[in-house]
Amino acid sequence: MAGRISTIIATLGRVEELGNTLRTLCGCTTLPDEVIVVDGDAGESARSVVEEYAGEYEATAFTYAAVEPGLPGQRNAGLELATGDTIFFLDDDVELEPSFISEILSVYDDPEVGGATGLIANQVKPAWLLRVLQRFFLLSRFAGRCYLQKSGLPMFLYKPDKTIDVGILNGCNMSFRRSALGEFRFDDRINYFDDDDVSLTVGKEWRLVQVPDARVKHLVSTKGRPRAPAAADRSIIEQRLLHRKHLPQTPASVVAYYWSVLGAAFIAFVRLHPWVSLRTLLGLWAALAGTDRRL
Repeated sequence: MAGRISTIIATLGRVEELGNTLRTLCGCTTLPDEVIVVDGDAGESARSVVEEYAGEYEATAFTYAAVEPGLPGQRNAGLELATGDTIFFLDDDVELEPSFISEILSVYDDPEVGGATGLIANQVKPAWLLRVLQRFFLLSRFAGRCYLQKSGLPMFLYKPDKTIDVGILNGCNMSFRRSALGEFRFDDRINYFDDDDVSLTVGKEWRLVQVPDARVKHLVSTKGRPRAPAAADRSIIEQRLLHRKHLPQTPASVVAYYWSVLGAAFIAFVRLHPWVSLRTLLGLWAALAGTDRRL
């Protein structure tokens, strides 16, 4: 049984989006026992939104916490406050369908399930030519199974039609059995792949499943995100760190990582994003220099 339910939402400068997420969360047929919103904004812009919902939905305990910005640290702060047996991590720019929580909770009747995720209903596949290039450079994001590729990038399922075991959960809507998380804390060196890191860690001992009837829309907001050129080199370094943590460092897997980065730089260039391409190559240079080891 799922027991007590905690929901953790890390947010940064997305007041309207957070309000929409809380609205759909509170519209679920099964409500969490507590909602913990961890704000990375020094101005505490999310506080008023949380207080509004706390006054309206007294059956659910709302907790607001303000910490330094950074997704891993914010999620760790939420974990410290959470009292639930099942813990949901939601992005602050998602919309949940009413049955989302109850559909997810149903799979926890199986004692071997340690984590579960829903289906992103508005997920769109890239154009066919881009998919061809991504496959050639080991950058594909959708296939017949969900796992960590040799390049160090996650592969996801595109809208499965039945509950199925997966290797990685969707970061915008992932849940875990508290006992499966154990002493795990999000690695503050890994911001772009923190969901992959926790999934791969928990998945070593527990089943992870995707539940297609637990539907969510991810309305990806650009607020609070670094602009693409500035993020490119950091994501490449973090990809290498994830690669080292969770993949055997065979010649084939190391070559696959570098090949994927060269491919990412090439694709950015042909899509007329030269600065993204340049920053990607700078990330590659940093990875070659072993920057990921020093993070």
